[in-house]
Amino acid sequence: MIDTERAYIAGIVDGVGKGRIINKRNYNRAKHKDSYTYRVIYDDAIELLREISPFLIIETKKKRAKLIIDKYKKVTPRNGRYNDEMFKKKKALIEEFMQL
Repeated sequence: MIDTERAYIAGIVDGVGKGRIINKRNYNRAKHKDSYTYRVIYDDAIELLREISPFLIIETKKKRAKLIIDKYKKVTPRNGRYNDEMFKKKKALIEEFMQL
């Protein structure tokens, strides 16, 4: 039996060409269906956001997308290690994002 939800998400992954499907753990199969998430990270996520941003309708989301596209990589070290200055810049970006 083909899991239709997984097949649907797999179609999205194939169409977008980025990301992967994560199987979520089901602790009680008698009560719950299996669930999945679609995960896109770092460069792929920013590129996907760049591709879909022209189609965003809500102004707040457009502004947030532009902010992430323009500034996120500048304040996020690839190794995840922040010094004090970098941490302040990242925190400022988060605050700016939330203010939009």
